[in-house]
Amino acid sequence: MDFPISITLFIGTTLMSTDHESPLKLYATIFGVLLGLTGLTVAVAYLDLGPLNTLVALGIASTKAILVMFYFMHLKGSDKTIQVFASAGFAWLALFVVIFLADIYTRTPIHLP
Repeated sequence: MDFPISITLFIGTTLMSTDHESPLKLYATIFGVLLGLTGLTVAVAYLDLGPLNTLVALGIASTKAILVMFYFMHLKGSDKTIQVFASAGFAWLALFVVIFLADIYTRTPIHLP
């Protein structure tokens, strides 16, 4: 039995690009936006929005997750295939969250004697 090994391991070239631009000012701006969104999450937690509290908090968390994916995980400048698969994973997670919330919000409470 033979285990195939890619020839690129022996040549020394990489299949992924490593020339990502990472300007410090952009990272500082994104970090500030993330801190601001975290503060907004804390502020919204003290507001009484009724059943919208969870949806607003999840919306803010999704925005923060997208910012982290695009800038800190370098999806913004990467190949389109990687962007499609990352977006598909994020959409799959969003679908599960929507199904979970639909299940939770449509349940009737059980009153035990």
